[in-house]
Amino acid sequence: MNTRRKQILTVVGITAFAVLIIVLFLFAIKQRDAYASGDLGSIQHTTLGTIKKMDLENGIVAVRVHGEDEDYNYEYKTVLNYLEDEQVDLEFNHPDTDCAGFEEGDVLAFDYFVADEEKRPLPVWSAEVLGKENPNSNISRLNFVSAEGEILSIENENPHYMVVMAELENIGETEITLEAAWTLPEPGEYYEDGQKIRFYYEPPRENRIPGSVYIGSYEEQIIVLE
Repeated sequence: MNTRRKQILTVVGITAFAVLIIVLFLFAIKQRDAYASGDLGSIQHTTLGTIKKMDLENGIVAVRVHGEDEDYNYEYKTVLNYLEDEQVDLEFNHPDTDCAGFEEGDVLAFDYFVADEEKRPLPVWSAEVLGKENPNSNISRLNFVSAEGEILSIENENPHYMVVMAELENIGETEITLEAAWTLPEPGEYYEDGQKIRFYYEPPRENRIPGSVYIGSYEEQIIVLE
């Protein structure tokens, strides 16, 4: 009886070991294929670029790729990968990704897998709009206007907002909130109450007085006046 039981346990043990080997083998194949195809097992890169042209029908977006001398205040700059291309076509044809809502002039942080890096158009798995092209760069910009004003307060509780009394074109003096894509410094660290500033923004598409203005991913969009 003991011999029979030992034989059964031996067979069960060998079977379990064989199943484990097969599972590990299949997992290794899956990982290999993932790295070869740019699937979720591959290393992901993030790059920034400005949209220059869009082909919504085919899900293709042409972007000017940003270089290392740009985006100095981008929160995740240390993880950026810089492509050699000056301009590259991005393909948004994967599940849960598309380019709907993007516009020419938008600055994108786009993610792709390292195994896909040489593909053209480059398959993009996700993208986020950070703002508009740096208005102080030499690159031509779309629809930006400038305004001057005085800082009334920087909101400590919400570090992305600055209240300004501004002189807006065709509107006159009005109180406005600047909503920044980056975290504003603490009051007195760089910006202070009472400072005179110039800021660049995209005006609202409707003919109305804006209550707030979105400032993109660049601190140069707010300039302290001497």
